[in-house]
Amino acid sequence: MSAGTPRSDQSGEVLNAGAPAHVIYVFEDGHRRLATLTVAEAAHLRGQGTDRTTTLSRLNAWITWHSLAKWLAAALVGAVIAGYISDQYSDKQSEVTLEGTLVQDVSAASIALYQQAQEARATDTAHRRAARDKAADAWVLASGTLTPTFKVYYPKGSRVVRNWDAYQGAMYNWAVLGCCTTSTGRQKLVDSIHTYIDAYVGPPTRSAPVADPWKALATTGRPHHDLYQWVGLYLLRGRGSIMNDLRSASASLD
Repeated sequence: MSAGTPRSDQSGEVLNAGAPAHVIYVFEDGHRRLATLTVAEAAHLRGQGTDRTTTLSRLNAWITWHSLAKWLAAALVGAVIAGYISDQYSDKQSEVTLEGTLVQDVSAASIALYQQAQEARATDTAHRRAARDKAADAWVLASGTLTPTFKVYYPKGSRVVRNWDAYQGAMYNWAVLGCCTTSTGRQKLVDSIHTYIDAYVGPPTRSAPVADPWKALATTGRPHHDLYQWVGLYLLRGRGSIMNDLRSASASLD
């Protein structure tokens, strides 16, 4: 037998190809000895004496042998959770950015129309219709660039899309109402504006300059400055309504 042949530390028997058993002896004085036995010797030894194994020692042994597996599992779970949180945070940030951009653009276009429409109403008779049409056309172009964003990122038929569509139409009709309308056309414009305000804005926060502002608007081809301004400011509150609907909606960022 070769001197290098592995043997049992207990009996000296040759350890064959079957996996040898490694046993650690623990003595009362604290000494520990690692011994290599045959599988049969280890099985026999396991049944001798009194079992002093504690739950804690079993747990410690399990942790020792499985620490790498636990570390890898924890790392994997951590990576998955971190990726999920990162994606959620990124999506939320993108949604907040989209909302902020829309609110700013809607507000800027609305203020521009509010100023241009009032200037058109105050223009001299010879140039009033042209000034009114210019203001209304500018709104069509400005609001038209925003409509695709609403339609692409928010569900068809959602409140925020319906709000924007109605607001866009009401603001246009208010611009046209500034002058040069027929009695039939005026009534349709007034009804459209009134319907939008009732549906999305709510009660006025400022007293109207006349007892029945909607009736007064429908009976003159050129509304009085104070009345026209009152309605315009009332409509501008629709920006806040759109902002609230944007916050409640879920944008599709895929």
